[in-house]
Amino acid sequence: MNKTKDSMQIAYFGYGSLVNDSTRNINSRSIPGRLEGFVREWRIRSKDQLQNVCSLTAKPSIDNSIDGVLVFEHSSGLEAVDRREANYDRLDFPVLQFSSSSVLPESQAAYIYQAKSARYDWGDEDHPILQSYIDAVMQGFLDQFGEQGAFRFVQETDGWDAPILDDRNKPIYPRSITLSPTEKLIIDQALNEARVHYLTG
Repeated sequence: MNKTKDSMQIAYFGYGSLVNDSTRNINSRSIPGRLEGFVREWRIRSKDQLQNVCSLTAKPSIDNSIDGVLVFEHSSGLEAVDRREANYDRLDFPVLQFSSSSVLPESQAAYIYQAKSARYDWGDEDHPILQSYIDAVMQGFLDQFGEQGAFRFVQETDGWDAPILDDRNKPIYPRSITLSPTEKLIIDQALNEARVHYLTG
């Protein structure tokens, strides 16, 4: 690769909504793969518009591994990604722990976003998981890893005891997407198998 081009490129690992190409910079591109030594969790509390919510994060865990994508884009886009991930710290990404069937291009820098310590806590009745957020995330996993990948996302994510707020018809999540009937069926089936529960009243 041309060194000038490399110096203008950054990379970051997506393990949640960043896996969905339609939620990111249209000029970014992603390579699916698997990250060793990390676990995905519903364990970050924040506010989305006027709603307290629970979001995804990832933490080092020697006995676990997760699917995700390595995203590449021009370094000028990093500031926008940082704004999007305002509740997270941007840390160096352990590229050697990422395996993919694709040949990884060289990159000037690679990052992973992890929950800020002040935000790091499990979801609860006052900080539910948004269905519209789940839909955006799982649509991405369906696109990148197929139906088995969508089920694997649910199985490999901790914190499903947090309640889900069903906002599918009136999405609160700012990067909400539209599901096809097949996508909706698969997502709902995966969630049912995880025995999730929804806010009532």
